[in-house]
Amino acid sequence: IQGYTPDISVRSLQYRFLRATGLTQKTIQQIERAHRAVWLLEQGASILDTSFKLGYFDQAHLTNSLKHFIGKTPAQIIPTSTVP
Repeated sequence: IQGYTPDISVRSLQYRFLRATGLTQKTIQQIERAHRAVWLLEQGASILDTSFKLGYFDQAHLTNSLKHFIGKTPAQIIPTSTVP
C-alpha cells in the first residue's frame, strides 16, 4: 500500500484498522517495543540495560509488558550459558 494515497482520511483508516483488528496504534507500538526487548535480551543485554534503552519505567514494567505481549518473563528469555 506504500505510495498509495487513499480517498479517506488517516483517522478513518485508523478507525477501520481498529475495528478490523482490535489493535490501536499504541498497542502495536508496545508489541514492537516488547519484540525489541526480546531481541536485546537474547543478545545478552541485562534486564536493567534493556529497560533503560527501550524507555520502560523500571524492570517491573518491562516484565509486565513481556508477560502480556510475548508470554514470557525476562528470565525465561535470557539465554542460559552452557558449561563446556
